[in-house]
Amino acid sequence: MNIINYHNTTVYIGDMKSSYLIHIILWFTFFACQHTPVIPVTPAISYSTQIQPIILNNCATSGCHDGNSDILTLNNYNDVMQIIQPFSSKNSQLYASITTLSGDGAMPINRPLSHLQIDIIYTWIMQGAKNN
Repeated sequence: MNIINYHNTTVYIGDMKSSYLIHIILWFTFFACQHTPVIPVTPAISYSTQIQPIILNNCATSGCHDGNSDILTLNNYNDVMQIIQPFSSKNSQLYASITTLSGDGAMPINRPLSHLQIDIIYTWIMQGAKNN
């Protein structure tokens, strides 16, 4: 009798052919659950008409990221790009901040952005965070 350990689970099988079959099934099961999200390229998210209003109304407000304190300023595209990694929301500080719901780093402080606003920012970042 053969024994296979897979992710802390012991599977007892009868012969080597079954062993190979189990390994193949487990391999396909593990990798079938992973996927890359499809990011639409059209319509392109516009920084000036969609992203900037969200930032100015929720982040670059008095006492926060408006440039009147020692905190990072988010008044224009170049400021915002300091905390963006184009094509990678997971490596963008802005996206991490707006998706953190509580504790240090959760932004905006007064209230979270809506799901639609977060989706728009996510899509803009994944489309390359263009200044359009």
